[in-house]
Amino acid sequence: GSDGAFELEGLSGYVQLAASHPDRGTSLAKRAVATGGSGTELRLVLGEGSGGLSGIVVDEDGVPMVGAQVGFEPDLDAALPGAALPVIIGDWTHEDGRFLFPVLRPGPGRWTVRTARHGRVAGEALVERDETTDLQIRLSRGNSIQGVVRDEATGAPVEQARVSVGPLDDQSSPGAMS
Repeated sequence: GSDGAFELEGLSGYVQLAASHPDRGTSLAKRAVATGGSGTELRLVLGEGSGGLSGIVVDEDGVPMVGAQVGFEPDLDAALPGAALPVIIGDWTHEDGRFLFPVLRPGPGRWTVRTARHGRVAGEALVERDETTDLQIRLSRGNSIQGVVRDEATGAPVEQARVSVGPLDDQSSPGAMS
């Protein structure tokens, strides 16, 4: 409303809330418990002004990557006192390989890009107040790993074993069959 008040209905359990405004930026997220009966008062503080982040994701040959998952997380050093965690913004690249986060809190942060072929890559960006920072993210070919799956007891090669791969901080994903 005109007084900044809000009410979200139909929620249960733990939720994460954030607010944004084109002229005031994005708040940091706060966790809350949605309970029955009386509501929980929660203050979401917006900064002064906002900036944006846009860019294009291309493969090793300069071809735009369609459907790459892109994320941006403000640095914790930029967090406001009392804020629980930064808002992690996400998007997918469009047919031209581009993405856009039009309203972000100004300051430093970390971007990530994930694709099935290239895995996860990350870097840093600075969001400037009243500007849209434009990135060109070029993905490179990954390295390969070769090996043989063997039976522990006999040492014999195992046919049709599934080999999975994934970053250490993430769940594994299918890789190849032996």
